[in-house]
Amino acid sequence: MNFSDSSNYNRNNPNILQSYINKFGQFIVMILGMPCTNKSEIAKELVVDLKLPIININDYIIADKYIDKKIDGVKFKIYEHPDNYDWEKLNRDVNHLKSSGLILYGNYLDTEHINWKSDFNFFLSMNTNICKQKLIERNLLPYEKDDDKVSIYLLKIFNPLYDGLKEKIKFNKFFNIKEKTNFDEIYDELFDILMTMISQKNKLSKSSKSSKLSNSSKTFNTSKLPVNIKKNNQEKYIQEKEEFIDNIDNIDNIDDNKIENSDTIKESDLDGQSENIPNADQEIDEDLDESTESFESD
Repeated sequence: MNFSDSSNYNRNNPNILQSYINKFGQFIVMILGMPCTNKSEIAKELVVDLKLPIININDYIIADKYIDKKIDGVKFKIYEHPDNYDWEKLNRDVNHLKSSGLILYGNYLDTEHINWKSDFNFFLSMNTNICKQKLIERNLLPYEKDDDKVSIYLLKIFNPLYDGLKEKIKFNKFFNIKEKTNFDEIYDELFDILMTMISQKNKLSKSSKSSKLSNSSKTFNTSKLPVNIKKNNQEKYIQEKEEFIDNIDNIDNIDDNKIENSDTIKESDLDGQSENIPNADQEIDEDLDESTESFESD
């Protein structure tokens, strides 16, 4: 399957992403990993399919800024260092976009410098020797293939950087990119996994909300109902509340007003029970107000 064909997945359930954003208030997907693993292509295709903005973390590296580091007698210029990023600008941009959905990608991210939390994280890894070959082929390292500096850089700077990254961030899925990896297949798998996780979190959220409402109805405090209301009317009141919650078709649309408006007893249920009680109507109104407040505070 070509990248462009994968958008058919999203058409099967166009509301799944918006439903997630409505529930959790944000949607941030991070695609991190080693160089030459096609992170940018995968991230950009997600942007097309999900119609979301994109941020390249590498764009926040401060130009011409680097850290000098000497290892085994060799001097290196380290650009991907926490001190070399404009974290303030990155945080500002992410927080501005996260409520409508956002895709981030890049080689590196220092979690100690960010003030937001991503929803889903993927890491694209690669064998060090394959990565070394691709870096040199693409002129991303200023060394010759057999230069000892390459091995020093990869073993003592490059690998520790990514090992630390994998310890700091909880990744939902690791993809091991090989020399003959089909990137269409990698993207399709990543997209399927992402859609499945979004759907599962939506269902868990819905189940949790349903459980809370059910528990609320079962623990409703009837102790403050007027004493002149017979037991059968109390039971009927509780039964009507439970039926109200059980018959809701779409729990996502429930609001407090609907529940609050269900906390009433029909006047017909009270007919004939206040004849021998002075000011019974006023007493019932006051006590029902108290019982509603008790339900809302539980």
